[in-house]
Amino acid sequence: MTKLSDLLLVSDVDGTLMNFPAPIPPRNIEALRRFISAGGRFSVATGRSIASARPYVEQLPVNAPCILYNGCAIYDFAAEKVLRAHELPDSYPGYLSALMREFPDAGFALMREREIVALSGPGYVREYLGRENMPILEEALTKARGPFLKAVMAMPCEWTARVEEFGNAQGWKDVRFFRTGRPFVEMLPAEAEKGTALTELMDLLGIPPARTVAMGDYYNDAGMLAAAGFAATTAEAPDAVRYLCRGIFGRCEDGALADLIEALERRCPA
Repeated sequence: MTKLSDLLLVSDVDGTLMNFPAPIPPRNIEALRRFISAGGRFSVATGRSIASARPYVEQLPVNAPCILYNGCAIYDFAAEKVLRAHELPDSYPGYLSALMREFPDAGFALMREREIVALSGPGYVREYLGRENMPILEEALTKARGPFLKAVMAMPCEWTARVEEFGNAQGWKDVRFFRTGRPFVEMLPAEAEKGTALTELMDLLGIPPARTVAMGDYYNDAGMLAAAGFAATTAEAPDAVRYLCRGIFGRCEDGALADLIEALERRCPA
């Protein structure tokens, strides 16, 4: 029988672990402490940057490297070291030019490990990406110099499905597009997303999929949920995400992650 000490538990942050700007539900922190005390490994998988994820990681008993930038990097906060990174291909300027012509009212930005370059719509970018706790520079696309991990498009929520569909319909084989939050669509390197990063993390830790549990609530979590041996989500998740999961728990703000851990405690001995 699988023990808690055999497991790697990976949780999305926004919408799963907590609802920004609300704090992490105390139930989640208490349950994670029990899980770690029983010998489990815990990580977060988020679209956030090193700087933006750090305040949450510091509140939690994280004891494994974390998946950041929606899978573009694996970062070890204990060692302060990037273990894996994927960068946008050299073709990204042409793709962004096409997107900026098609959606001129959206905000466009490029993200490095420790700064954001706002290309257009800087008001949108500052409003929605200010939580990243990184410097935001303003540059024209023709003057921006990489490497960059990903591109972020900020817009009203009702645009995101159309922008994601447009990007993925262009036949650009070296990038992919995801809705990553209610006001965001991101362009990532084709080989980078949370599912790929989770597979890389399992390889780094020597933990097989059968002993990996993942919890997420949104479309950009789909690859991670598919890669895990046991996938879980929250009560508010879209149907397409719920379909991927064997466990559907409570609401994020009520401590859905704690619900999952309590289910694991009942199922697996310490």
